[in-house]
Amino acid sequence: MKSKGYIRKKRNAQGFEYFELVKSVRVKGKVKQKIVKYLGGFAEASKYARKHGLKMPKSDEARLDAEIEELRKELRKKRMPKSVKERLKDELIKDWIYNSNSIEGNPLTYEQTVTYLETGIPAGRKSKRWYKEVDNHLNAIEYAFELAKKKKIEERDILTIQALLTTGTIEPEAVGKYRKGSVRVRTDPSQSFPNAAKVPSLMSNLVWFIQKNPEKLAPVEHAALAHLKLVQIHPFRDGNGRTARILTNIMLMQNGYLPVVIRKRDRPKYFKLIKRFQKKGEWQPFAHYIKKLLKKEYEFYLANT
Repeated sequence: MKSKGYIRKKRNAQGFEYFELVKSVRVKGKVKQKIVKYLGGFAEASKYARKHGLKMPKSDEARLDAEIEELRKELRKKRMPKSVKERLKDELIKDWIYNSNSIEGNPLTYEQTVTYLETGIPAGRKSKRWYKEVDNHLNAIEYAFELAKKKKIEERDILTIQALLTTGTIEPEAVGKYRKGSVRVRTDPSQSFPNAAKVPSLMSNLVWFIQKNPEKLAPVEHAALAHLKLVQIHPFRDGNGRTARILTNIMLMQNGYLPVVIRKRDRPKYFKLIKRFQKKGEWQPFAHYIKKLLKKEYEFYLANT
């Protein structure tokens, strides 16, 4: 019987694990290990293993998944008073708005953001536009919480999120509509995005991917990959990153997970992981990053209830 080979775990220079299909071959009387196929990350390798009846090696990714599930179970068992739930949600929203806006260059400090959210009074001599972005983000997040109660995300929902985020901060004709021309990002002017004429069909494909999950990815991986795909399309004149982060959290919440906050201090890492997907098509490191954020969110909730 012809050997199917076995799956071997390896790590790249950045420490991320990947998997290979390896077979023993005889060369000049000596047995050597030949790499037959690169399998990618844990999700892809597991799918291949199931299909071909192969055993998966122990994985850090699988352990992280198990840790998150244990934390989810522990949090579900806790009887959380309504006041505590409201306090944690309030803290989450403040963190979410400050960090997501800051990633995109909003200069308001955390204290200025919180003061404005609590009092409606601008602090300091910052442009009204920056405070408008705070108002807009709050509206978009409130919409996201409502949308998370549904089991389906439509194309119009993504357009609505972008509209809520950008009303009053960009040209009215670009609010809630796909871009008509090219777009560039400050962090990487050399990065190119699809021609504007292709955006509607690419977004239709993205919505199909979100609704159907054709690759049968686990919920967190599915949400992470949707994030990367939206950023890769860059369908809007402005608000692409903020929309992608909200979309990810909607997908997480629809599947019973807590939302995550990508923090300003992680900005270089966050952009590096996005660029890795854009240049090499590698989405697993970004999904791993989202899982680590998710684990921290559960640990924070459990420590503060």
